[in-house]
Amino acid sequence: MLHLTNLKSEFNRYFPDCEDKSIQKLIRNPFIVNVFEVSDEIQEEVIEMQHDTNLKDTFESGINLEDYWSQKAISFPSKPTGWSRQDKQ
Repeated sequence: MLHLTNLKSEFNRYFPDCEDKSIQKLIRNPFIVNVFEVSDEIQEEVIEMQHDTNLKDTFESGINLEDYWSQKAISFPSKPTGWSRQDKQ
């Protein structure tokens, strides 16, 4: 249970203003979100993610969201500028 609490904290840190519907869509399914709906700062990473067949296969395998995003964080440890409040300061 602690890992889920930590994951939630990380999401809140990366996405402090999660009222943005495009970010919510991206978290739920990064492969169907329209890249023009997300901020310019993350469009390139979203495009790369959507064209990564390994990530898409993993997502479509039925993996739960927490595990999917945890694996993505391990595979792609860098986050794009603009994903956290600290980047905007």
